[in-house]
Amino acid sequence: MKHELQDRSTRGLRAPFEALMAPTYALAEGILYGVSTLRRRLERGHNAGKRQREITKTVRELSGLDDRILRDIGISRGDIYVVSVAVVGDPNVDVRELLDR
Repeated sequence: MKHELQDRSTRGLRAPFEALMAPTYALAEGILYGVSTLRRRLERGHNAGKRQREITKTVRELSGLDDRILRDIGISRGDIYVVSVAVVGDPNVDVRELLDR
């Protein structure tokens, strides 16, 4: 009987403590979720910006070539942007197959 009384008294003390802690855990989980979401969005934005800078650099380099070299490669001036996007997306892409489509 004495054991049962001690067990009940322990439960009685834990319940208010757990009730006070529940909002704290929920708040902490919410903050962690918000931080991780923000991190993912920043990474996506950084990756998109990095990709766009690589495309711009490739367009600039191809635009600096003269027409004879571009023709030897199989690219016309009008295809420079399309080729740049494809090459940045997959460096192993075959430009000739891409332009034949």
